[in-house]
Amino acid sequence: WTPRVMAVIIIFGSVCQGLEDPVAAPDTDMAVTLETIDIVVTVIYVVELVLNVHAYGFWARSTSYIQRDKWNIFDCFLVIVSLIGIIVADLRDDPLVRALKVLRTLRPLRLVKRSPGMR
Repeated sequence: WTPRVMAVIIIFGSVCQGLEDPVAAPDTDMAVTLETIDIVVTVIYVVELVLNVHAYGFWARSTSYIQRDKWNIFDCFLVIVSLIGIIVADLRDDPLVRALKVLRTLRPLRLVKRSPGMR
């Protein structure tokens, strides 16, 4: 059931991300709601990553999280980018922060990992 739940979370987070308006004032109800959803979705991604690393190890063994599936490297990269984006979210006009937000659009590609037929 976990892959299905994560797929729903990825789709939900992606739809919410698509609703974001980059020129809207950050203090509107919609912007605040979408930012809160982004934080919750990112926390879920972090928890999933931590549980997988705890269960399989990070790198050292051939069965570790990173070694088991090369898509996990991409997954880990997206989680780190999302975390950095949340941490520096107050710097909205900074070009680096805008670049991080653009990288978040790659989140739906996490579905490829969960659907072998899409690979």
